[in-house]
Amino acid sequence: EILHQVGFEIVVLPSTDDRGRRSQDDLCHEVFQDNGIYVKLEKCSFAQDEVEFLGQKIKDDGLMMDGEKINAIQDWEPPTKVTELRSFLGLV
Repeated sequence: EILHQVGFEIVVLPSTDDRGRRSQDDLCHEVFQDNGIYVKLEKCSFAQDEVEFLGQKIKDDGLMMDGEKINAIQDWEPPTKVTELRSFLGLV
């Protein structure tokens, strides 16, 4: 089984052209259909140049950290307690 008791919020199918993108969309649709997985069209995005995932921006030329996360790290007050340090390390 390809998918068994899997929960996910995002599926990224990288492609460099429309033709490849269409074939990947078809394959994804087939796998979902074969496994009884349904998606809401209004929650889907297609043909994106950039995708945010786990605090990173994924683009065709690589990964980059989200600007909001960078600002949050730069503005963070230096931790003075272990719990504050843990919070900071959880962010970075």
